[in-house]
Amino acid sequence: MKQSGCIIQRQEQTLLLSPQMRQSLAMLQMNSEELYEYLIGQAMENPTIVMEEIEAAQSRRLTPLCSSFGELKTDPAALAIAAQESIFDLLKQDFSVMSKDSAVTRVGRSLIDRLDKNGYLKKRELYDMLQSGIPQKTLKQAFHLLRQLQPAGIGARDLRDCLLLQLRDKGYYPGDAWMIVSKYLPLLGKNQLQALSQKTGLPMGRVLAACEIIRSLQPRPLAAESVPDADFIVPDIRVFRSGDQLEVELNQISADSLRLDDSYKSQDYDAKTGSYLDGRYKSALWIRCCIRRRCQTLARCAETLVRIQARFFFEGPCALVPYTQKHMANSLGLHKSTISRALKNKYIACEFGTFKMDYFFPQPLLSRDSTVLCSDALSAIGHIIAEENGQRPLSDAQITEKLSEYGITISRRTVAKYRQKLCIPSSLIRRSFEK
Repeated sequence: MKQSGCIIQRQEQTLLLSPQMRQSLAMLQMNSEELYEYLIGQAMENPTIVMEEIEAAQSRRLTPLCSSFGELKTDPAALAIAAQESIFDLLKQDFSVMSKDSAVTRVGRSLIDRLDKNGYLKKRELYDMLQSGIPQKTLKQAFHLLRQLQPAGIGARDLRDCLLLQLRDKGYYPGDAWMIVSKYLPLLGKNQLQALSQKTGLPMGRVLAACEIIRSLQPRPLAAESVPDADFIVPDIRVFRSGDQLEVELNQISADSLRLDDSYKSQDYDAKTGSYLDGRYKSALWIRCCIRRRCQTLARCAETLVRIQARFFFEGPCALVPYTQKHMANSLGLHKSTISRALKNKYIACEFGTFKMDYFFPQPLLSRDSTVLCSDALSAIGHIIAEENGQRPLSDAQITEKLSEYGITISRRTVAKYRQKLCIPSSLIRRSFEK
């Protein structure tokens, strides 16, 4: 087979971004913490950037501000970490009191360090300690003592093990609850109480009593002892109420915070060093320009958003109106991708709390012109299920019919999707067998 080659000339138009434009877009998309880390990295590489000014600006950004919605006087993240540390310290102290052997005590303290946030100890952790050379007998003694600590359930390997430890601690061994947890826990999880009655041979009354005991247990032993994980967020934008007006304030590292040191211009350097410093200085000027554009874009987006969602900042979340990033892009004369980059992972704080910027772009439920939001449908579904008869829970089809009373028309499949989004189980799981 004869092969031949040829050269074809083709003309096409493509969009190419310069390295400077790529840098500008990347900085626009960064959240505040990423921008701070990026600027610190640049300051370490660029001798013309004053690092102390960046750190001072970051410190001011993190400082809580007195406002109409209060002042944050303590860091909840620090409180959570301190509380979590104190819990494990108490467990170690209790273990030291129970143990009479120093080697067992050391291994036990190491086991406590390997507990997860729920108080469980995975089998992998025990295997790793055996592999590290710890004698099996010592490890076994430490593990046995660990499972005797309070709250009951500490050191459990899984949910079943955790519940069994608590049942034994409460004196329910042996008993109906113990048998159900040890052999038929999946049936209980599916709320198949009639099947449980048939499998165990227990009358329904005893099954209900045992299930009541099981539901009183704590599946996460450390949950009641610890502070919930803190999600401490410093807002990028603050909105204040001043009478009938709303004021928008950026909480960002501004272009003025990037101070440049041009003292090198008054000193004598060789040509190579001078050329290098000039290049670094121009690079720093471009970074300052990118920060200024970033702040300007973010300010324009925030002011537009506050104007459109003004009722929210006076009345609360129930006053949100349908709005999209495309609408904002059209009103500001920017591309939708620019709006998306500017608002990505940004947060806004007001008297009703701190919200991700995406929260202010609720999608209409039915169409672009609909005033019914997805959040309205979620709220209605939750209310309907909360009011249902536990012995005869509503199916998704019945919930669909009741939603029409709220002026919401959606399909059964959509109801099922929203119900799952609310973490509400199916009607089979929700059914109550108590009379």
